[in-house]
Amino acid sequence: MKLNKLLLIFEEFIFRILVRILNCFIGSDRLSERSLNFIRNTLFTFIYRVMAILIAFITVPFNLKYLGNVKFGVWTTIYSILAWVVFFDLGIGNGMKNKVAEAIALKDRNLARTYISNSYFALGIFCLAALVVAMIGGSFLNLQAVFNIDTISNDDLRNVFYATSIFLILNFFMSLILQIFFADQKASLVALMQLMNNMVGLGVVLVLLLFVREDMFYLIFFSGLFGTLVSMAFTFYYFHANRDLMPSFRLIAKDKIKPVISLGAKFFILQITNLVIYSTDNIIIAQILGPAEVTSYQIVYKLFSPISIGLSIISMPLWTAYIDAYAKNDMQWIKSIIKKINLMIIPISLITLLMVIFGQDIIRLWVGETVRVDNLLIILMGVYSVQQIWNTNYGTMLAGTGKINLSLVLSVIITIANIPLCIYLAKIFSSAGVILATIICISMGTIFSPLQFFMITSGKLKKGGMLEKIFN
Repeated sequence: MKLNKLLLIFEEFIFRILVRILNCFIGSDRLSERSLNFIRNTLFTFIYRVMAILIAFITVPFNLKYLGNVKFGVWTTIYSILAWVVFFDLGIGNGMKNKVAEAIALKDRNLARTYISNSYFALGIFCLAALVVAMIGGSFLNLQAVFNIDTISNDDLRNVFYATSIFLILNFFMSLILQIFFADQKASLVALMQLMNNMVGLGVVLVLLLFVREDMFYLIFFSGLFGTLVSMAFTFYYFHANRDLMPSFRLIAKDKIKPVISLGAKFFILQITNLVIYSTDNIIIAQILGPAEVTSYQIVYKLFSPISIGLSIISMPLWTAYIDAYAKNDMQWIKSIIKKINLMIIPISLITLLMVIFGQDIIRLWVGETVRVDNLLIILMGVYSVQQIWNTNYGTMLAGTGKINLSLVLSVIITIANIPLCIYLAKIFSSAGVILATIICISMGTIFSPLQFFMITSGKLKKGGMLEKIFN
């Protein structure tokens, strides 16, 4: 609890400085409580996220030193395979986030508690099923053949696979608290929890390097164990402070699980379509142009990635702030935020233009002369980055209001069109053709999302009317 108080003092001190700066320019008294909360969450999410990324960066070479290249590769491969299993959670987390945030906004905390209880129950069943699948799969698979390795025995690989399965799925269940943090507009706690987990991971590998010989099982077991304890500590802290939201078996009811899963299923489909759109690029490039071209593509993608990282830091706190505003029919606040972020596109576009102009020089300084990059790829990646800001601005608002039926239809159309168009344009423009195809496809969202935003905030959607069915 002393650590908690120190963190609160630190956050309050930094936030007071920020408020004084805002007073000098716009007067913080003109900002609503929701706006100040959003600013606070964004500020500390940024601070904690940067610290977490730095610690993760530092941890990688220590993990490599402890495990060696081969075992490190096996561990990360097992983890990535199992991460796919927990990805298919039917969107329970996102569905619960929207429903709980809406209930809290309407000051119906008992309803919020009911949604939380039913979400934990539904996710618990899913996690048990996933664990059974992982245990059975691990017992039947020849893991040496799967990972193409004969220097580690099949029994040792199976123990590692089981340990990773148990802790990954357990942590996945415990991570539902992260969606509750978002729902309660405490997004900075999500970044803080990630920071704590990364600190634990670094601490575990440093202790093992000093006192224990190379053993993949020990690293996975202790990292998983202490990671779970961190999740449990944050869960306990939150529900201790918010006892009226604590899950209860007596609140489990079929009619309360259904709306969470129904909305969550829509988010799940959006996740799947986005995964197909954005994760098939490397496969298409490798198959048509060769693996070397994938390297060039990824280097340029990473060059512009700080824009998307900054965007995610802003968009996650905004998601639930939009839920709060929409539940209270505060359309003016929603319009104001959309407008401000759209204005931010102007300076970001100028920065992006500079990155495009000096892109070749930056890449040479970064990775040397070994990677050759086409200028057209840099230009199109810059266009794509700015387009993503526009799309995410409106997409976050639509996700927060739950008006995602049109997004659902568009995402399916985009997914179907994207792969063949990527293949066709890659043959003409090389790897630049792949990102050009993505730009063309997601332009449907670029056009229709602002139109949907206007229809929602202007009150032009009549209940039961044709426009409501289209833009809902």
